Amino acid sequence: MKPIADIRLLACDLDGTMFPPGPDPTHAAALDGFRRLLSRSAGLRLVYVTGRHLASALEAATRWSLPRPHLLSCDVGTAVHLPDDAAPDRWRRDETYAARLRRDMGGLGNRDVLDLLADVPGLAPQAPERQAEFKTSFTLPSGTAGDEAMSGVRSRLAAAGAHASLVRSAGVYEESDLLDVLPPGATKSSAVAHMARLLEAPAERILYAGDSGNDLDPLLDAAGGIVVANARPELLAALRPHLDDAAPRRAIYLADRPHLHGVLEGCLHFGLGPDGSATGKGDG
Repeated sequence: MKPIADIRLLACDLDGTMFPPGPDPTHAAALDGFRRLLSRSAGLRLVYVTGRHLASALEAATRWSLPRPHLLSCDVGTAVHLPDDAAPDRWRRDETYAARLRRDMGGLGNRDVLDLLADVPGLAPQAPERQAEFKTSFTLPSGTAGDEAMSGVRSRLAAAGAHASLVRSAGVYEESDLLDVLPPGATKSSAVAHMARLLEAPAERILYAGDSGNDLDPLLDAAGGIVVANARPELLAALRPHLDDAAPRRAIYLADRPHLHGVLEGCLHFGLGPDGSATGKGDG
């Protein structure tokens, strides 16, 4: 194990961040540069943080030839997966993290949430494969109609005495917005923090790269944030107050290039180099 001061953690969203929504002839060049950076960065740990379920995340990572991560968080921060020492190509769920979420959810399961919100106007459950034990996923309209649907969700949950986190984001592949109902406190940020502890990476040495609304918390909580150029408007709008000259400036870098090109650009900006050091060259 490297001394703790030498460990860095790079946490990356997948869809829209590590790869685009469709074919991209420039992805191979970005991937080559990213692999070279990883090989030159001693002590760097790579994790992926995605809304996809495990099988879908692994399929996408294989399809886009992404480097194998040290850890993997799926279902919008509600599951953390560890490599199986007995079978390098297999992953196992971190049951310690799952037990914590089970307690936080207070016994409310996916089926309970689906039933509770079944007739909220504008709200529609996503496909069964997008549901998980601690994640209940819906689509809803964008704009005012979506705001009204969100109000209905909050009212219904409050009336039932249910405590949950609501994460709304714009779909990468859909024109509608997406809503995930999660255990309170369960976000991509909580998953990153848990994985950092497992990898013994100090909080002040974490970089996070993302592109959409559910990446806001981990971007703000990380020591350095990388926002790729194709970032969704709702993420940029939410970040604006934190980048305003009147506010304490955060170490968030707005990349000039999209997808993996932007991740690589941000890594270089923050000083990831041959020895894996992070110099933090400004707030971006």
